[in-house]
Amino acid sequence: MTQVDKEKLTRSIQTVFSDVSYRLAELTHPHQSHQQLPFSVADSYLARELAIKLARETRDPSLLRYRNMDTGAKSHILDWISKQDLGTVKVIRETILKHVEQWLVDYKCNSSLSLAHRCRVLDAAEIREFVSDVRSFLGSPEVTETRNPFKTMNDLQWNEVSIVFVTDESVRVGARKESRNYNYTELGFADSRKADMHDTHWGLLRGIAYLDGKIPTNQPDILDLKTRGTTEKQLQRMRKRLKEFFNISENPIPVKKGKLAEFKYETEFKISDERPSVTQSSYPDQAYASNEDGYIDDKTGEYILPD
Repeated sequence: MTQVDKEKLTRSIQTVFSDVSYRLAELTHPHQSHQQLPFSVADSYLARELAIKLARETRDPSLLRYRNMDTGAKSHILDWISKQDLGTVKVIRETILKHVEQWLVDYKCNSSLSLAHRCRVLDAAEIREFVSDVRSFLGSPEVTETRNPFKTMNDLQWNEVSIVFVTDESVRVGARKESRNYNYTELGFADSRKADMHDTHWGLLRGIAYLDGKIPTNQPDILDLKTRGTTEKQLQRMRKRLKEFFNISENPIPVKKGKLAEFKYETEFKISDERPSVTQSSYPDQAYASNEDGYIDDKTGEYILPD
């Protein structure tokens, strides 16, 4: 159980790094956020600051070797974290919670890569939201803000909702004037069989985002003769999770009827993939199929799972 706790917490810390780094790049360099450089600079800034604090907290001076790295510090720090015991990982969590607000206030994009002159400083509201989200990711009891304002929005419709992948493990959800970042666990896509790993439904959602929400009638690796049955089962579960999260009863991913339909499925909400350096590897992992038997509804064309 201790090992499971450590894995969960380590994964949460990794998610925080990627989530905050991407959002820093997006907010401070809005005209360059689609490029890798601002993301890498933010990554390394956070890793350097964490390394300096942890060198003191854990009495490990070897961490100070990363304090002058302009890029690449993140991979070294995450590798170091993965080798620590649960007690040290808890210290890492508390160090992040204690200092993240100051790190965000101090972030000026200082870098030898000449990004500083194109950097905008975060405002107070943005910093508050960052801190609240980090505390929620890391399980801090200090969180007072609701993490899901969308569930209580009156008469929310799918066409008002947007989902944007910002990292492999997190998305930015928006509707009306609200915007929040969530990891796969918060959206209900964790795989209970593999500690805190996401399940293949998350991989499918990422694949749909890669296709901007439109799945052609014969899309390799997502909807073809080999994967159709598995995909349709996963889509049914995905619809249920999205309905519960947003509290919307209508179908978020309907089947397009008719032999001449260009797309088999098309999301009613906006979905896209804005991760840095997204490639074809974004397609979902259809590593396993459910053993549950179901049937095709003749009226809707949907794959129906047994109760």
